[in-house]
Amino acid sequence: MNTSSSAQGPGIFNAFFESQYGNCFTYNNIGNNPLTILSNGNLIVTSNQYDGVHDKIQVTKTNSSGNIIWQNIFTNGYDFKAEYSFEDNSGNIIVLGANQYTWMYSKTFIAKLNPVTGDTIWTKSYGYNNQDKALMGYQDSNNNYWLVDIQGLFGPTTLFKISQNGDSLSSIINSESNSIFYHDALITNDKKIILVGESGSSVFIGKYTDGIKDFSSFILIDSTYKVNYVKDICETSDGNYVISGSCYIPNNSSLTYGFLMKVDINGNKIWKRVLNQIPYSEIQSCVERQSDVFYIGLSEDPNGYGNLYKYDLSTLTFIYKTYQSSDVQLLIKNSILYRASLDSKPNYYEAVTVRAHTIY
Repeated sequence: MNTSSSAQGPGIFNAFFESQYGNCFTYNNIGNNPLTILSNGNLIVTSNQYDGVHDKIQVTKTNSSGNIIWQNIFTNGYDFKAEYSFEDNSGNIIVLGANQYTWMYSKTFIAKLNPVTGDTIWTKSYGYNNQDKALMGYQDSNNNYWLVDIQGLFGPTTLFKISQNGDSLSSIINSESNSIFYHDALITNDKKIILVGESGSSVFIGKYTDGIKDFSSFILIDSTYKVNYVKDICETSDGNYVISGSCYIPNNSSLTYGFLMKVDINGNKIWKRVLNQIPYSEIQSCVERQSDVFYIGLSEDPNGYGNLYKYDLSTLTFIYKTYQSSDVQLLIKNSILYRASLDSKPNYYEAVTVRAHTIY
């Protein structure tokens, strides 16, 4: 644990804690949103634990200083994919992911945990066994749970409505005219589901309120660049959204550049930025520091190694070295920046590394 208070880069101090969680055999079994900040400032880290045969979901609750309060590891004999967790209206912890996970099979996984002890209240599985995974979720005003189920094999996304005891109430298939590769989702502050991905040369964004589609849009970056991957979406202080990932010039698809695109609440593009000063880059994660100023987790070579940067839409400023992988998730609360990355451990096992910095 690093307790140094010396400044690391513009606007940020050295991490006041840095910890690794889990021991995952298959890199792809850890999702892009492993970290959740609870209402009381505690953290939930959703990772994996390899038992020599299977990857299990490992859920760790820590305090704001990274000290472990409890852990729960799901032990039934499947490979699990860990994705996301959230706090419901009663303070229970809802854990999402996939079970029986392989390159072509799996169903969505959901578990409800006691927030004080971490004990399992119930677990359920849903979906079509088409490499389904529960990517994101929330609890609505009627105390029902909504899950975003993405099928890796065939592309459609299903929104599941689940009761408090885990019983299935309904499902809604997100049907679009274009084929979409979904990569991330966001639950907004007012509990809307935002789905993002790429479709051909366009960025896709769709917004849902309790299963009803508000809009969907297919947006070109510009006439020069085509989207390669959409990696992340964050909500901005003015209620709009910033989508990030990588793009390329059509005659050289192997040369990628990180991009940011701001979209309003109706799915219209406000602005875009392409980081063409850094070749072979990809923005893995993005969070707003203040209006039109962002921290971004940027991978800068084909192997995914990267660093943390500050970006004000014109100047890209180096902040912090990331030695193994770029940050897949960035969160800010109460002048603390939380960073989650997926890092190698001995024997090629993978872990979730969480770092916390005070920002100024």
